[in-house]
Parts: sequence; C-alpha cells; structure tokens
Amino acid sequence: MNTTSFETRAYMALGAGIIAASFATTAIRLTQNAGMDSMSLVTFRLTLITLLMAPFALRNGRTEWAALERRDWLLAIVAGVLLAMHFIAFISSLEYTSVINNQTLNGTSPLFAAAAGWLIFRERLNRRILFGIALAFAGSLLINFSTQGGNPPTREAPLLGNSLATAGAAFFALYLVLGRNVRGKMNWLPYSWMVFGLAALTMWILNPILQIQMFGYSREAYLWAIAVTLLAQLITHSSFNFAVGQISPTLVSMATMVIPIGATTVALFVLDEVPGVPSIIGALIILVGVGLANLRPARD
Repeated sequence: MNTTSFETRAYMALGAGIIAASFATTAIRLTQNAGMDSMSLVTFRLTLITLLMAPFALRNGRTEWAALERRDWLLAIVAGVLLAMHFIAFISSLEYTSVINNQTLNGTSPLFAAAAGWLIFRERLNRRILFGIALAFAGSLLINFSTQGGNPPTREAPLLGNSLATAGAAFFALYLVLGRNVRGKMNWLPYSWMVFGLAALTMWILNPILQIQMFGYSREAYLWAIAVTLLAQLITHSSFNFAVGQISPTLVSMATMVIPIGATTVALFVLDEVPGVPSIIGALIILVGVGLANLRPARD
C-alpha cells in the first residue's frame, strides 16, 4: 500500500477517534449515573480492551516484544502505571465537574508534555510555546476557581473535579513522554495492547487495596461501560496511536482540540448540561494557548 493510502487511513482514523471521544465523555457520565463507581469503570474498560485486542496483538507483536531491551520494558511499565493514573483522575473528575471543564483541562496535556520534555530531556522551549503555556495556565485558573460545575455532575464539587482533570492531563503527558521511545520501536497495535494491559494490571493490583467492586451493578451500567470501552478505548486511543505513526504528531495534537467542543455539544443535548460563562471563556483561552504551543514545530 502506498504512502498516500496510509495517510488517508490515518486521517480517517483521526476523524473517527475525535467523533468517538466526543460521545465517550457523556457515556462515562451515564455509566456513573447508572451506579458504577469510577474505579470500577477504569478497571472494567482497561480489562475489556486488553481481552478484545489480545488475539490480534499476540499474533503480530511477539517479535517486537522480544526485541525490547530491559530499559524499554521498565519505561513501558511506568507508562502503563501513568496511563492507569490518568484514567483514574480523568474519569473521577466527571463525578464532580462539567464536561466542558473536564475535557478542556484534560486537553492541556500537550503543554504538560512540553514541560516534561524540558525537565526530563532538556528539550528547548521557545517563546511561543512559553506564551501558549502561560495563556493556557490563565484559562485553567479561570476554570478552576469558577463555582459553576455544570448541570448536573454526579456530585457537584467543581474545584475538586477540575483539579482531578488537570492531574489527569499531567499523568497523560508523562505517559506520552516516557513511552514515546518504546512506541518508536513498535507498531501501534502491539504497543497499545502492551500499555493497556499494564494499566489494567495496575488496576487489578490496586483492586484489593481500594476495594474496587467489579460485580453487582445494573445491566444498564455494564452496557454503558461497554460503550465507554468501545468509544474511548478501542476507537479513540487506538486510532490516535495509529494516526500518530503516519502523520505529524503536531497535527494530531491540534486536531484533538476539537474534542472539547464536540463533547460539550453532546453533553448539552444528552445530559442537558449547560456550561457556565467562566467555563466557556476559560476553555477558549486554553484552546488558544494549546493551539499556539502546537502551531508548528518549535523553532525561534
């Protein structure tokens, strides 16, 4: 298959991922409203996606896993733990704050990734990126200190929910930064299955400590949890992992900025969740900041 065909498939995958992500946030809230605990949902979706992808990953990934060095496995394990922490913070956030706050603050992960790259790998940050980070930080402050959490999260506590969403963005950024060298040595399917599986294993290790309940929920809760897994995990994460291997990571990051708009629109019609004015203004400021930081490859 020629390069053009691969790029076309990558753009199609990126579009599918954005649409799925826009619906996934509302599906998470509906799962919570049906009674499933956030920790249980994280464990369920990671376990289910690991099982669903196993036959395909095991058939294609054994050679690539065998070629990994000890340092690669260590980085992959840390990346899997960080991915689990991201899901815990991100999903728990939706219990306390609005979809627009959750999605916009979660979308600041590229800025955390830039900061982590500077701290860990001494990568250069130019003035444009620094200005974008400062602008997004100002928008985050506006959202974080807003008393409007949306109508209605499960338990309205906007400051807690916003803080969890921000923490989720930081965990995801670290997951990307620490895992990118391993991802560069592997195709998207074996890599995705590996980190999903490691994240699932992390949740099962935490299971007895946090007393995570996996059984006894309603059929509605399990059906929504399956929908979350298919939309957010199978389609969104896998399609982004595929797309970033074929087209510019900067373009992928820019495209994902559409997700908060789509997710907020879906929540408006399905959940009757009307975002507050401070959240809208803060979201726009953050989107401009993230856009500036990802507008083009960093160079002075």
